[in-house]
Amino acid sequence: MQEVLSLFQDGFPDFRMLGIWGMGGIGKTTLADAIYHHVSNGFQRCCFLANVREHDEQRELLKLRTEFLSTILEDENLYISTPTTGSGFIKDRLSKKKVLIVCDDVSKLSQLEFLFGGIDQFGPGSRVIVTTRNKQVLIQGGMDLDLIYEVKKLNSYESVQLFCQRAFKSYNPIEYQLKLSEMVLSVADGNPLAITLIGSSLCGKTRSYRESEVKKLNKVPKQGIQEVLKWSFDGLDCEEKEMFLDIACFFEGKDRDYVTSFMDACYVSAHSGIENLIDKSLISVSENQIAMHDLLQQMGWNIVHDESPLKPEKRSRLWIPEDSYDVLSKNNGTGRLTGIVLNMSKLPKLELEPTALMKMRKLRFLKFYHSCGRILLSKGLLSFPEELRYLFWEGYPLRSLPTKFDLRYLVELDMSKSHLEQLWEGKQDLVNLKVITLRYSWNLVRIPDLSNARNLEVINLSGCSNLRELPSSLQHLEKLTILYFCDCENLRSLPSFYKATALTNLHLSGCSNLCCFPEIMGTMEELYELDLSETALKELPSSIGNLTGLYYWRMTNCKNLVCLPDSFYKLKSLKTFDLEGCSRLEFFPEVMDTMKELYELDLSGTALKELSSSFENLIGLKKLRLKNCENLACLPDNFYKLKSLKTLDLEGCSRLEIFPEVMDNMEELDELDLRGTTLKELPFSIGNLIGIKYLRMKNCKNLVCLPDSFYKLKSLKTFDLEGCSRLEIFPEVMDTMEELYELSLSGTALKELPLSIGNLIGLEYLVMKNCKNLVCLPDSFYKLKSLKTFNLEGCLRLEIFPEVMDTMKRLTGLGLSYTALKELPSSIGNLIGLKVLRMQYCRNLVCLPDSFYKLKALKTFNLEGCSRLEIFPEVMDTMKELYELDLSRTTLKELPSSVGNLIGIKYLRMENCKNLVCLPDSFYKLKALKTFDLEGCSRVEIFPEVMDTMKELYELDLSRTALKELPSSVGNLIGLKYLRMENCKNLVCLPDSFYKLKSLKSLYLEGCSRLEIFPEVMDTMEGLYKLDLSGTALKELPSSIDNLIGLQYLSLKDCNNLVA
Repeated sequence: MQEVLSLFQDGFPDFRMLGIWGMGGIGKTTLADAIYHHVSNGFQRCCFLANVREHDEQRELLKLRTEFLSTILEDENLYISTPTTGSGFIKDRLSKKKVLIVCDDVSKLSQLEFLFGGIDQFGPGSRVIVTTRNKQVLIQGGMDLDLIYEVKKLNSYESVQLFCQRAFKSYNPIEYQLKLSEMVLSVADGNPLAITLIGSSLCGKTRSYRESEVKKLNKVPKQGIQEVLKWSFDGLDCEEKEMFLDIACFFEGKDRDYVTSFMDACYVSAHSGIENLIDKSLISVSENQIAMHDLLQQMGWNIVHDESPLKPEKRSRLWIPEDSYDVLSKNNGTGRLTGIVLNMSKLPKLELEPTALMKMRKLRFLKFYHSCGRILLSKGLLSFPEELRYLFWEGYPLRSLPTKFDLRYLVELDMSKSHLEQLWEGKQDLVNLKVITLRYSWNLVRIPDLSNARNLEVINLSGCSNLRELPSSLQHLEKLTILYFCDCENLRSLPSFYKATALTNLHLSGCSNLCCFPEIMGTMEELYELDLSETALKELPSSIGNLTGLYYWRMTNCKNLVCLPDSFYKLKSLKTFDLEGCSRLEFFPEVMDTMKELYELDLSGTALKELSSSFENLIGLKKLRLKNCENLACLPDNFYKLKSLKTLDLEGCSRLEIFPEVMDNMEELDELDLRGTTLKELPFSIGNLIGIKYLRMKNCKNLVCLPDSFYKLKSLKTFDLEGCSRLEIFPEVMDTMEELYELSLSGTALKELPLSIGNLIGLEYLVMKNCKNLVCLPDSFYKLKSLKTFNLEGCLRLEIFPEVMDTMKRLTGLGLSYTALKELPSSIGNLIGLKVLRMQYCRNLVCLPDSFYKLKALKTFNLEGCSRLEIFPEVMDTMKELYELDLSRTTLKELPSSVGNLIGIKYLRMENCKNLVCLPDSFYKLKALKTFDLEGCSRVEIFPEVMDTMKELYELDLSRTALKELPSSVGNLIGLKYLRMENCKNLVCLPDSFYKLKSLKSLYLEGCSRLEIFPEVMDTMEGLYKLDLSGTALKELPSSIDNLIGLQYLSLKDCNNLVA
């Protein structure tokens, strides 16, 4: 691991991709996982993409990429279906993040290209680790050979240690164990997976058994690891072998409980069998999901394939789509088949015969998916095999199940998106049935009597929009735990569920015609989640208090709900209660006794006018949301007694004019949202909110003052007053406030800030955009030593920026755009950490300080639209960091020759500088320059000589200038790709050196109406693919034009003088 970490070089700012290469089972994934967890704390976001090859083979790379982007970009709703990773916006977000990504088991370069669209787009310091069995994948991806680590076989000592730990639970083998180890290791050949499997198989066995098995193992021909794995499989009993093959073909990656449930219906020793497979390292369990090493899975597939290499119908299991399709389309299934999986997403439609499944007498597992409208039964279906345990048929096309279908062994029935109108007539023997799923079967009208389904645990009928009623037999199913009836829009009533004592989840959201909830005649201790959102309920029975185990209760957007039962307080286990959007609910019931467990209550969007004083009995309440309660006029005076409260959201409570006195300290409340309320002031006692961290008062249009006790909020981190348009005075900060790091005063009526603002010693972000009345800043400004960003954009009356009396290292961003500043103080050079300075459209700005060059950290300087700025200051020393300078629409006449000291400049914009007449001769010294925009500089007649090569400049825009010609030295722009000279009306010729621009891709000369001659192309130009000569005065093209061998687009539109 240390060797790989040395390649990793965490902390270095460059992007780096590492490869881990080696044979299957050698430990690549284990090593990558160990490194991932060892270094992950040093990255902004981390993602482990497991089993890339398997996702590709299952056509699920898109899903994997979506999960990856959602994780890295922290956006759960992100979805990109295109072959590349999408827009420049996505790539821009990726380029700003320092990420750690592991791509495990990559088999083709195309997989990396699909997932990332180019690995060079991640931010500085990012690391990508790729594990693969194919070294060429890494080489083709451009990886440096020095960054590819080959995982070697375990040496003799390491092999013995691993084997002894697995076989004997010891690291100190006695002589006989050591001899046994040597015999095993001659076969395992240093492969960790093989050693683990053999050791696990011998663990807990007698000495004679171990010696006998190892002798047997040594008789295996040395044909590689697959033979060793097969030996491990051969040591299983018959049922364990069947379970292993089931998992390899159908259940790898599935939930353990789900797999166990299926196995339990098929095998006598399901639970012990799965435990044995785990003990023998043939499967593993992580986060309750069953996993199998891909080499073991491949071995399982091979075993099944070898049952009948040429005739799939004679195998025991079919999972490859083409094999399953072939057998079913030919109607030649046999009695050997126990399981079929068919993914129809990439296959043509399939017409099944009525007898298609009859021959498969032993079939236990049947799964058709991505099959809506793709598997046809135009002649009907006689029956399903009687041995069937699991039936999954997405889009089942018939109105009911076959009448001859005996369901006695069926454990799970899933026919989502089916055409079923009913399942069957009468009663069925359903003794083994545990799960019924008929989601989005829109034609389903009713479900049959289920009284014989005594083991039924889950029913999911979500989206069955024509379902009108539920059978009363549901109340007698004592093992029923989960009921999903979401979006059953025609469901009008429910049977009583109180006898279903095992019920844990009841989901009825979206049942928009459900207007009554049944009485609960006895206590229900197990029901912990109830969702009644978007139903038509007007009220609930008082017996709701019998749900003594209820944890989570949702009633969002119940527009008809007018009251809650007085028994509400009896729900002693309740943790969250969501009533958001219940727009007719005017009263919240009295809380007649303490409720310790309720920690989250959402009353947003209700019609509540007030809260009762009994709210203090919610002693465990942590989150209270009253957002957009437009009728709420007051809060109870004993509000301060909610000692556990952490979040109080009152945003949009537009009638709330008074905030109650805080009569005692509230240590826990850390977030208070008062945005959009009609508060005029806060009480002096607000200082008792000693734990408050986030206080939001945006758009409190009536707020006229803040309390003098403001400084007592020592825990405050962010304070948002944006849009408080009547707030004219900011209170004195009577003591230091270390924690406040973000203060937004944008759009307030402040004229000034108090001198004591310097006491905000932790302030990092100060935003005062569009403070139209602000005329000055305090002289103490320089004391804000922690300040990183200061934005004064749109402060139209601000004419003077204060002297910076001391260095400010941390201030990196300063926004002064649209202010009335005439100049900056010379002390601006003390902003030694400044990286971004924006002064767009400072129309009164006439000069910049001579100390400008002292801003050594400056990266971006924008002066666009400073229409009175005539002179750019001398650059008295080199400025390495400044890479973007925008002087567009200024009145500059020239640039100083010292502009050559901007040695890091990459982007220089001087668009529409109408007074500019010349450029400095030192222009060629700008070696880092990439783009230079002079479009619309209508008085520029001469382009300077390019005295030396400029490799980086790739885009030059000279459109609408007064240039008559370009110097022959323009050939020194050897990196130039895009040259624009549209509508250069004075241009009469191009230099003979034009052909030297070997990198040129596009040349635009449209509208150069005096250009009569195109220069000879003295050598081939492979890169130039677009040439626009529209509207020029050309009479002919030179014969050497054919040297433009890469030309794809040539426009000669409106070349009226062209004769040949």
